[in-house]
Amino acid sequence: MLSHPYYIHNNILNPLVKNGLMGIEARHIKHSKSTVKRFLSLAEEFVIIATGGSDCHGSYKKEPPVTGK
Repeated sequence: MLSHPYYIHNNILNPLVKNGLMGIEARHIKHSKSTVKRFLSLAEEFVIIATGGSDCHGSYKKEPPVTGK
């Protein structure tokens, strides 16, 4: 599973999939709709699982802790 894939480019994703990567975190509370759409598209293109963030890293910039959606 590839978490926090925001800066991953297709040329990096291809070798990861070839070496056993099975999924990508497509949905995350901080992802915009266009970002989610991009990651869902990549998951479909590479035939891997698209997941949602479910972890909590605590407070962020004095905001209450958030979990994935």
